[in-house]
Amino acid sequence: VRPEPPPPPPARAQVAPPPARAAAAPRAPTIVINDTLKSATEVKYSDLYCSGFVTTEPIPHNLKVIARFDATGAVLAGEADYIYLSQGSEDGIQTGNTYDVVRPTKTLVNPYGRTTASRDLGMHYLDVAQIKVVLTQADFSLARVMVTCADAVEVGDVLMPFHQVAFPQPPRPRPFSPTMMVNGGASGVIVAAKSILLNFGSTFHMSGATPGVRTNDRLGAVERGIAEVGSIVYIDIGQDQSVKPGDVFVAYRHIDFDQRLFPAPPETQKLKNVRTAVGEVVVVRVGERASTALVTYAVDALMLGDEVERR
Repeated sequence: VRPEPPPPPPARAQVAPPPARAAAAPRAPTIVINDTLKSATEVKYSDLYCSGFVTTEPIPHNLKVIARFDATGAVLAGEADYIYLSQGSEDGIQTGNTYDVVRPTKTLVNPYGRTTASRDLGMHYLDVAQIKVVLTQADFSLARVMVTCADAVEVGDVLMPFHQVAFPQPPRPRPFSPTMMVNGGASGVIVAAKSILLNFGSTFHMSGATPGVRTNDRLGAVERGIAEVGSIVYIDIGQDQSVKPGDVFVAYRHIDFDQRLFPAPPETQKLKNVRTAVGEVVVVRVGERASTALVTYAVDALMLGDEVERR
């Protein structure tokens, strides 16, 4: 018997070709706007205890550094070194007492003040170190340098009792815009940066002049120093305007048209009172007429003459 032939394969179905795709519409260009600001700088230990201060109250100079504990007669002491103090147990100095080592630099003057009181802000003092008394004698003491503020303790530096600082951290993050307006009821100007005052007050022989540009040219403002984020500045308002630690101020600068480069149209005069917000400072210490502030945000270096208003 012959086998039957296999059935023929099924016919293949005809597949219709896919419909032609319509041309895609051109996509609009993607625009990315990054308006995220850096987080404001947080106030640290060094900002509170190494920032310096301005005061109109006289500080006694009878308790001071008279020598370093060193057979070579060294006059500079760093962290963990020992120093001799000018007073001992007869003057009430006790083992365990802690002190701030400070250094008077110069009288801080506000060139924009209208009266003598508003121009003379008081004596500026640098914070140099914190020390602890480890041994007392009748008429002198021995102390150890516990913390330094990026400068060596010098013979002649003055001592003040150490006080713990109560500081309320401002809320973070804080919005900032060049066009922001504030009305906090207190206003003043930046009169100096701490960086420039490091050139004054040393017992070593110095010129007593601030290095930099002359005061009679357009860059004269920088003779009082410039400050970036994390730097310390001094403003011409304090207890006289109810300023307190933790207050936040916005720094403003007026538009400055330098017509030596190009002729400005007469309509430019309409902008002579327009201000731009260029930074933010937080008050860390308050004196009678001046306060110490930390630069927490800045789009440009802050300097003498920049206006500040409380947020």
